[in-house]
Amino acid sequence: MIEKTMKPKLLIIGPYPPPFAGPEIGTKTLVESSVLNEFYQIKHLNTTVRKSNAQKGKLDIVMFYSLFKYIFGLINNLLFFRPKFIMYTPTSATKLGWVRDGSTIVLSKIFFRKILIQFRGGHFRFFYDSLGGTSKAIIKFLINKTDKVLAQSDCLTKQFDAVLKQGKVGVFPNAISSEFYDFADSKIMQEYKQSDNKQLIVLFAGHLSTAKGYSDLLEAISPLMKKYNIRLRCMGVKKTSERNVFYNQLTGDKFEQRDVEECYKQYIVDQGLEAQFDYLGDRNTGIEKYKIYYQSDIFVLPSYSEGFSMAVLEAMAAASAVVVSRVGALPDVINSGDNGILTNPGEVEQIRLALESVISNSELREKLSVKARKTVSDCFIEEIVMKNLVKIISTI
Repeated sequence: MIEKTMKPKLLIIGPYPPPFAGPEIGTKTLVESSVLNEFYQIKHLNTTVRKSNAQKGKLDIVMFYSLFKYIFGLINNLLFFRPKFIMYTPTSATKLGWVRDGSTIVLSKIFFRKILIQFRGGHFRFFYDSLGGTSKAIIKFLINKTDKVLAQSDCLTKQFDAVLKQGKVGVFPNAISSEFYDFADSKIMQEYKQSDNKQLIVLFAGHLSTAKGYSDLLEAISPLMKKYNIRLRCMGVKKTSERNVFYNQLTGDKFEQRDVEECYKQYIVDQGLEAQFDYLGDRNTGIEKYKIYYQSDIFVLPSYSEGFSMAVLEAMAAASAVVVSRVGALPDVINSGDNGILTNPGEVEQIRLALESVISNSELREKLSVKARKTVSDCFIEEIVMKNLVKIISTI
């Protein structure tokens, strides 16, 4: 064990739960990582503004106050904690977001600190290409002042082609904690596996919005709920639209927003399927969340845009057969037909056929679930991911 006084200081900047969504869970994993704490003296600067996923992105006085509070907190840490390294995780894809992002980069370099920034989403290139010449030049200048830019998978590094200098981009994916992965062997799950439960559970986790493919899912699965003994469970905040997500990441086309409440009425209520539908509310936490994932047989997320969905990774760790969109990091993680099935966002009939193939074929379902869990154990367990991050930091 390295003595605390000898460890280089690492300031981790990012949102912390609550709420419990991908960015917050990712930051929590970083801050609490036993691997990182072995090598670094860690301090965390919290960027959480809203305690609820439903309130995220709301532009009001609280947002502006939080920006000034954040800048003050950053300067205070630079002066008194004096980190050698800064890990900045909430990099944005909006002009307003880049006020904070740019300020962080500039202040870090003024104080001669090494800074790594992480892009959790896959929206940067859409945002960058939509900018005027001056804005593009400013962001290109700022992003190249960082010491490392981290994408969540190899295919997501392509966002930075012709923007970043060679050697600037690295890969830092999401990670699953050993506690979550080992829950399969807990007493709770052993008792559940021994119970007589013949109904297949299909889980959707994410904002109940067009961008996450919720409306498309309801349309695709409605006839299957009539045909098979399945239950659809949905976990997440009901939203009319997603913040900053307007484009089909696969095609680059703008997608049409659908009224999620109207879709629920049309495909669930009017079809008499309410008894087979469970709304689980916002993100559950701890043991309750573990149980929701591990009790599910199939996980589906037909989203139009992703970075590296934490929900998909959790479902794979819980040995669900996953049916997800061919967007973001997912093509790097899933070999379609082997450890999951990939579909094109917005193609409802393709989503329906993929779901039916998994629902109707127990052998395929078993193969996908076993391979999915092995993928996580081989590549995405927290210890593996964090050791690779230590290697990346050591090179800057």
